[in-house]
Amino acid sequence: MARRCASDLGIVGAAKIAQAWAGGTRYSPDMDPQARPRRTTRATYVGHGIVVGRIENEWRLFRGMKDNYAFVVPGCGTWEFLYRGGTYSQGPGVLQLKQPGELLRELRRDGPASYDIVVFDNQVLAAAGMASSTARELVFDVPQLVANDPRAAPLLSLLGWARQATAGAAEPLAVENAIAEAALVLASLGAPQRAVGREARTVRRAREYLQDRMTGQVRLDDLADHVRLDKFHLVRAFRDQVGAPPYAYLTHARVHRARELLRAGLPAGRVALEVGYCDQSQLHRHFVRIVGTTPGAYAASARSAPSSVALGACAPMR
Repeated sequence: MARRCASDLGIVGAAKIAQAWAGGTRYSPDMDPQARPRRTTRATYVGHGIVVGRIENEWRLFRGMKDNYAFVVPGCGTWEFLYRGGTYSQGPGVLQLKQPGELLRELRRDGPASYDIVVFDNQVLAAAGMASSTARELVFDVPQLVANDPRAAPLLSLLGWARQATAGAAEPLAVENAIAEAALVLASLGAPQRAVGREARTVRRAREYLQDRMTGQVRLDDLADHVRLDKFHLVRAFRDQVGAPPYAYLTHARVHRARELLRAGLPAGRVALEVGYCDQSQLHRHFVRIVGTTPGAYAASARSAPSSVALGACAPMR
């Protein structure tokens, strides 16, 4: 029997399996905010490292990093998002793929969107990669899959079985089989990181430099020298292709890593040092702004969760 979570994930609590969907406050200008239908979010832990969620009447534009692999099945509404230097249109008939640690930035939304989302424990994808001889960091070549693509069939099948599981109408073996089939498909969609996306080589190298030096001090001049581009052109290209300037990207990468360490049980003071902050207060300030809760509250929620699956927060960058 699936375990039902609270219907609104906007508040992080000890009983939640997920972080808040604490989003941005930028809305489409063609409707009075007071007249918009109420946004609702529901999620259920299906078991075996899978969460299925339903989001309705989404107007907000998000920018941030997710904690888990996931795929989104839109029901209505269209939007555009940026992925590694490319702009993609999203809506019904196209599945969107998400991966942990990747900066997600939505650029535009045409009216409210409603969609289903299936979120995986990352260990499920790691095991599937080992079984399919693709044991490497899973980075999606493209962040979309057309619904009539044969590879999308196991993903849509998993969503169907997950819905039945939440109603107590699915046999465990059927759900487990659907999870395994979908995980194998997602693992097969991975590509070597250096061959992914439409980013300029300098931007890709700049991202790698920031990731490698997360725990130390990074100077813009050093970053520009590393990629052999003047700092003004680098900042502009990085923002255009990644969705944020280098410092904001590094901040989100640090907070993303901090969430991983907190879920692993490390105390917040040590986590702050592990991700490159001088003290816990620095981590606290950025964590609250991006995640929408304190490191301590996040850690407590993770300890009480039935799974390591999380619906990662996407707060606006400032």
